[in-house]
Amino acid sequence: MTAEVFIPYKPHAATLRVVEQANGIIGEYEEQGFTLTLRQLFYQFVARALLENAFKEYKRLGVIVRDARDGGLIDWDAIEDRTREVHAHSFWGSPAGIISEDAHVYHEDLWAAFNTDAPKILGAVLDAVSHGLKTLPDIQSATLPRMADFAKWAMACKGAFWPKGTFEAAYTGNLAASVEETLAGDTVASAIRT
Repeated sequence: MTAEVFIPYKPHAATLRVVEQANGIIGEYEEQGFTLTLRQLFYQFVARALLENAFKEYKRLGVIVRDARDGGLIDWDAIEDRTREVHAHSFWGSPAGIISEDAHVYHEDLWAAFNTDAPKILGAVLDAVSHGLKTLPDIQSATLPRMADFAKWAMACKGAFWPKGTFEAAYTGNLAASVEETLAGDTVASAIRT
């Protein structure tokens, strides 16, 4: 093991004994190719009856290991922290690099406006349904299109927002445009019409 001294550290004899025990346990696992976490090291102390299984003992071992690492008595690479990530400064070669790297992070809350207006929208739909239920029995039409039930329901509801005849005109116009598009795309129909 290699250790670096960052802060001079001269522990008491009892603490030095814990450091030596820690280095012994760490060495055993390093020989097998393992690196321990502080928690794993603590449970090795507990399993060997070197420390009591208590939170205060875990905290005490943490302080001893921290100080021993700073003081060069335990190798920094001997204990790893698998629960924390090291954050480094980001680097990009150009402004375009920043944009392409972070483009996936950008988003807009498209539901915010809808959620704000949802009660008004629901109110408008319920107004139309209420109006439709009230006027449906009175709907009379000389000619009903192919989807007669839908057409009657739409004619009954539309009065909540639009004047009489609005739905019929829109439906008839859309139907005529659809027929015209179908015929325009058919070579036989085009030949017959000319």
